[in-house]
Amino acid sequence: MKSLKNIMRFDYPETGYKGWRLSVTRAGTDLVKYFSDREYGSSKRAFQAAEKARTSVHRMLKNIPERVAISAKPASRGVRGVHRAHTIGRKGDPQRPAWVATWTEKGNRRTRKFPVDKHGERKAKQLAISARKEAENSQGLIRDKSVIREKLNEAQKYLDRVR
Repeated sequence: MKSLKNIMRFDYPETGYKGWRLSVTRAGTDLVKYFSDREYGSSKRAFQAAEKARTSVHRMLKNIPERVAISAKPASRGVRGVHRAHTIGRKGDPQRPAWVATWTEKGNRRTRKFPVDKHGERKAKQLAISARKEAENSQGLIRDKSVIREKLNEAQKYLDRVR
């Protein structure tokens, strides 16, 4: 049988272990479970159990991005992906202060700028924060660290229960 994403064959002649290893990483946390040929009666059944567990774990973690910092310090201005900058206009206009929202969408960096001279300091910052949150919500990804930790714990408990 051929390895699949997150499922890899392990044979250790020194210890006599033969089986499949399921490894799923989300938010910097590795969830790992071994499926022994001996425990499941054959390599095929061990692989099928690993596939079933992988499907369940993926379903549990589907809205959690593979890479998200859950232990990082908060941004200095209070919202990650929002910062104040001096921007240059399209036609080489002089620098203007603006609040900028940045995020990643399908692997591409996206930005929205809100000039201070147009909106005022507070309003520009609030618009940038709203744009950032709207972008996160539109992707359907969970960014709340406590929710991510809870879902990771649920997935780990599930793997611990799997025979």
